[in-house]
Parts: sequence; structure tokens; C-alpha cells
Amino acid sequence: MESKRLRIAIVGPGRSGKDTAAEWLGMNTTLRYSMSTSQFASQFVFDYANRTDYPVIFSTPEVCFDQRIIHRELWAEAIDEYNRWDKTRLYKECLKVQDLLTGIRRSGELRACIDADLFDLIVWIERDVQEDKTLTIKAKDCDISILNTTTRRDLFEKLIKFSKALGILKCS
Repeated sequence: MESKRLRIAIVGPGRSGKDTAAEWLGMNTTLRYSMSTSQFASQFVFDYANRTDYPVIFSTPEVCFDQRIIHRELWAEAIDEYNRWDKTRLYKECLKVQDLLTGIRRSGELRACIDADLFDLIVWIERDVQEDKTLTIKAKDCDISILNTTTRRDLFEKLIKFSKALGILKCS
């Protein structure tokens, strides 16, 4: 029987380094990471924007994804719609192919994921960035925080220590 894989949610404000942390962990630990939650959702958000009265028409899902930062409200609304009947729907789909998840933005969704026991650990990435009104999760809602306030190299050093403590680093 296969043992349960460690699953980690990485949350925080937009541009805080969540995807950078997940990409590093995916390359340097035993955890699998293929893409951000936004990448998983890009086709759905593209379809949603183009079938509603949203004032911007995106030519492709890739363009929609590339412009996600300036259309955060659209993304939040579309993902809310996608998860309407099951607040964990998108995240369960992501976890079928990876162990790391970035991009949960709503405290209700995080609570539903916790109640469904989807994650073993919830990590907050802290960085001084522009306020994001679509993010209703706070650092206090997470198990641990990692400060990303200096350089990328400093973040990676913290991730090495984090990975060693969890026993998931591929090589020491």
C-alpha cells in the first residue's frame, strides 16, 4: 500500500513569492509541483470572462493568465463560480497531480480545505506587497510563515532549512 504523500498549501498576497517557493520545492524536494492554481484555472476563467459581461475579451487562456494580476476580481469571481457547489473542487483537482498548491485566496475555501483534510501544512509567504482585496486569508490562518523580505537567495536558504526539517530535501 502506498503511503500518503505530504501535501502543502502555500498562501499569501499576490507577488509574495508563493509560486517561486513552490517551484523551488518541486525541483529540490520529494514534493511534486507542476503549476499554480491560476494555471489550472486559466481555461475556466477565460471561458467565464468571455461568456459573462466582463468588459475585457481575452484572445486566449494564456493571455487571460498573463493578465491575471490586473484582473484579480475577475479571477476571484470565476473561481468562486467554479467552486460554487464544492469550495474544494479546484484544489482537489490540483492535488491529483501535485503535492504543493499555491493560490487559495478565500478564507472560506481554506477552511473547507482544512475541514476536508486536504493539507498537512499551510505555509504563509510574507512579503511587503500591494494590498490585494481578493485575499481574505491572513497569516494567522496558516501553520507557519516564511518571510520573503530580502533576496531570492535568502528565500531559497529558508526553503532549504524548511525542507531539511520536514525530511523532504532530495540531497543535503
